[in-house]
Amino acid sequence: MSFAANIAVGVGALIHIRILILEMFLWEKPAGLSKELVTYQSNDVRT
Repeated sequence: MSFAANIAVGVGALIHIRILILEMFLWEKPAGLSKELVTYQSNDVRT
């Protein structure tokens, strides 16, 4: 049971790290926009 819990925690941590990198560094770049299925216009908050 401990091994399965460790795997689940590891997967959750990797998902959170991916989201962190996406939102901090790739949010306005084409790679980040394509992952979140949004357009640059709907993501543009600098008005």
